[in-house]
Amino acid sequence: MKTVTMYGTDRVVYEESDREMLAQFKNICEYDWHNNWVKQGSKDEGTCCLGKGIKVYFLPKGKRLPREVYLARCDFVQGNVAAYKASKPVMERLESEGIACWYDDGRMD
Repeated sequence: MKTVTMYGTDRVVYEESDREMLAQFKNICEYDWHNNWVKQGSKDEGTCCLGKGIKVYFLPKGKRLPREVYLARCDFVQGNVAAYKASKPVMERLESEGIACWYDDGRMD
């Protein structure tokens, strides 16, 4: 993990050496995210969006510029509002673990 200035802002960028750690968080996040949604009543609220997920910046081996990649995907519900509500506890957990990430609504279907 390193800090890179992108578009005038410092960003945390993960590297190949972080891949295994990120993969462990991926499994935990997707499981917790789905369980949070079920606990909220499994409602499908909001606009139908594809590609919802929690993202990080990642620098693939041999590349010069970091890319946005999914840490966890939200394929179990279509509505962006329901997905966002269920992602909040997951995001808080990631932040407490020191993972620099953000939620992305994806694209409207």
